Amino acid sequence: MAFVVAGGLSLGHIFGGANQANAVLLDSEFQDNFIQPSVSLSYDGYWAWLAGDVACTEGERVEVNAWIVQPSTGAEAEGSWHNTCTGEPQLWNTSSIPSQNSYSFEEGTAEVCATAWTRSNRGTADIFQGCSEVEAAPTV
Repeated sequence: MAFVVAGGLSLGHIFGGANQANAVLLDSEFQDNFIQPSVSLSYDGYWAWLAGDVACTEGERVEVNAWIVQPSTGAEAEGSWHNTCTGEPQLWNTSSIPSQNSYSFEEGTAEVCATAWTRSNRGTADIFQGCSEVEAAPTV
């Protein structure tokens, strides 16, 4: 299942400047694997590893914030990743993130949403966001 998120954000209205960032993400088409279709879990389901691909202009700084929820168990977690853009698609990952409540993830479907934004010395360059249904499974 792919979700389409389209948006325009006028940074001038928020920060009082004249810069504007527009982003459109079709997670099944844009940057192919912005959110990877599978999520690895620890053997006890308490930890999750979220990942995907992001491409941005060389030298810009990129930050990705990602969230996973599994309605069937009530488990949820979030994590972030920061790096410098290489100009080529690069893997982002949240390392291991713990469930934010007492519920553990189980093998099965979950939903991951992620937001990425890039910055140059002149401020925000782009903002991307999207959600995808993923398959969560323990790492073997």
